[in-house]
Amino acid sequence: MPPDSVPSHDSRDQKGATLGSIYGACGARVKINADYPIARFACYAGGVPSYEVAKVLQEDGGAIYTDGREVTFIRLQDIFKQEPMLHLERDTTENIDSGFMERHEVPSFFSIDASGALVHGNRAKVRAIGYQPRTDARMLWNMTRALIQKKILKSDYLPTVNAGKVIQIERINCAIITAAHAFESGSDGGDSRLYSKFWLGTLEE
Repeated sequence: MPPDSVPSHDSRDQKGATLGSIYGACGARVKINADYPIARFACYAGGVPSYEVAKVLQEDGGAIYTDGREVTFIRLQDIFKQEPMLHLERDTTENIDSGFMERHEVPSFFSIDASGALVHGNRAKVRAIGYQPRTDARMLWNMTRALIQKKILKSDYLPTVNAGKVIQIERINCAIITAAHAFESGSDGGDSRLYSKFWLGTLEE
């Protein structure tokens, strides 16, 4: 590790470190499958490491998930290239319409390069806009790319279907953002039951 990446007394700052080593510097012991280098990471004393990690994941257009055995980094586009774990011919989900909020919560970004010229990210849609210093075009585009929750599916108990995987609904692939598997014991003479619930999203740019 180069000298300028050694944490100082008031911050944890690394240049060119991997995501796994950043988790380690923040106190977590985890090995990242498909790990990748991050241009720069900083988390000052008193800050929340998970928030800063989320920022660098957004800048690199990826996410992390676990299947119970290992933690994996995956590009958002690559999530949808996976073979769906479940196929539904009929849409029985609860739909979520959040287009207005998306345009305000997922802005497009711009920066300024070394020559003083403007560098832009994705401006295809009418959005709020934000300034991000010292950021190249690739990262600016990544920052507007996000998984947006669109549906909620309640199904039979499917404990092997988890976040980071894909469910196909009427030939449209949806990423599982969150998966919950529940057991409800019967009360007052009622029947106990097992079920799974999935919060599903699509990739918006």
